[in-house]
Amino acid sequence: MKYLYKKFSILLKADKQLSKEEKFQMHRLLVKMYPRFKNLFDKNEYFSTVRPQMNFLVKKAGELIGTGKFLWRNIKIKNESIKLFAFGMVVAKKYQNQGIGTKVVNLSIQNAKKRKADLLYASTSNPKVKKMLSRLKFQIITAPIFYKDAVSKNLTREKGAAYIFEFKPGLKEKINILTQIYLGVGPI
Repeated sequence: MKYLYKKFSILLKADKQLSKEEKFQMHRLLVKMYPRFKNLFDKNEYFSTVRPQMNFLVKKAGELIGTGKFLWRNIKIKNESIKLFAFGMVVAKKYQNQGIGTKVVNLSIQNAKKRKADLLYASTSNPKVKKMLSRLKFQIITAPIFYKDAVSKNLTREKGAAYIFEFKPGLKEKINILTQIYLGVGPI
């Protein structure tokens, strides 16, 4: 799928649809933004800590200036299977504060809804992103979130604030009374 936003094109591609050049550009951008994952990216010849099902590619005149992963998995909440979708995104510093992140989040909401998600999950420590998620009707959840760290292999508690966008009303209340939620390998 291809979307246009101002002077940018935003592509949503399945992992297997990515060209070698696109993977290389994603790898380069993410290592620049998150140098602590360089060894993991290099070792796995991959650009993420987990393999997303879909990838957002934000381009300007053919140059990759932002990327996002979009993935889903089923989790259990009190013996109820929940279809959790999650996203992550990175926009090169030079292109931040131009609405690109907001557009990618809105596209994540639209695509999660099309795929019959129960909720859309995100976590962040970035104050600007927190403000944006709140503006887009994401709600903070207070239950502790855990994942198996892709680098250390240890069970790790999410340090950032956790947010959900509910497609299935009432999940926030069910989640917030839990003593913990396990999301699988991460960070998402």
